[in-house]
Amino acid sequence: DTPLLGEGLLTGIRHARDVLHRPDGISIPRSVVLWAVPVHSVHLGRAACVPESLMPMPPSVRECAECAPSYLELRTHALADLGDLTPLAEPTAVLRIDCHHPTSPGEHACCAERLRPAQGAAGLAPTALVTWWEAEMWRPKSGGDGERVVISTDPWRRPAAEREHWLSGVHLLPEGGAPIGAADVLAAAHDDDDVWMAIQRAGAPTCAPPARRLCRCGVHALSGPQRFLQLHEWAAHDLASTVAAAAAAHGPPGRAARCVDLADGPLLSVAAARAACEVVCVESDAMAAVLASRVASAA
Repeated sequence: DTPLLGEGLLTGIRHARDVLHRPDGISIPRSVVLWAVPVHSVHLGRAACVPESLMPMPPSVRECAECAPSYLELRTHALADLGDLTPLAEPTAVLRIDCHHPTSPGEHACCAERLRPAQGAAGLAPTALVTWWEAEMWRPKSGGDGERVVISTDPWRRPAAEREHWLSGVHLLPEGGAPIGAADVLAAAHDDDDVWMAIQRAGAPTCAPPARRLCRCGVHALSGPQRFLQLHEWAAHDLASTVAAAAAAHGPPGRAARCVDLADGPLLSVAAARAACEVVCVESDAMAAVLASRVASAA
């Protein structure tokens, strides 16, 4: 699948090797490599945060942004075609899987490679790490006939039917990062289900596995990048004011506009309330209700 490990790849390979595999059998694919590259993208930068112009966030949300996990999957080649996906360094192999000899269960540091800045990217700060995988399906024996067969989901590869089927994994980075330096290191670790990465800046301890990123404020865990992108669209088109105006147009004359928001997420209801509209927010999820109260208090 897109993130490579999310559908039990390693556990499946181990079971096949230990239970199903004959001594003279072969594995297809033979090996898989997960690649990553830091990129600059205006669109992906919006996916990492709530627009403050739409609603102020509590201090806990701003503090959490540095360590909250932000991951999404999309067709990044579309952003590349629009000129909004600038690679800032050469691709780095962050995880190599030998399908004959998979890693043992547990957490493993799998990468600590120095980044090689790309030409023409000076001054641009990374907004995300874009990942794709490359599977070697067949490799002829030394001196044998045939060509090496590879499937790649590289979003910059052309032509590539694979990139139309599989999405790219996008690991969003905190706002306000510095441009990539020649001494910066891309560090990664993995377990059976996930890969997590971080850019370690010059002066940081090298070869140190990155820590997992955890959301402690609730906003990133319950909303996430797709909702943040929606909020930026709402802010750009001032949809909160549109909701408030529609409620006022259909309400009794001389009374405050009122609307009912049914399980929206619940951040649009808070934005509508800031636009002079009385909002009754109905949330079936207890955590979402708590989040709505916290954000409303800050707004």
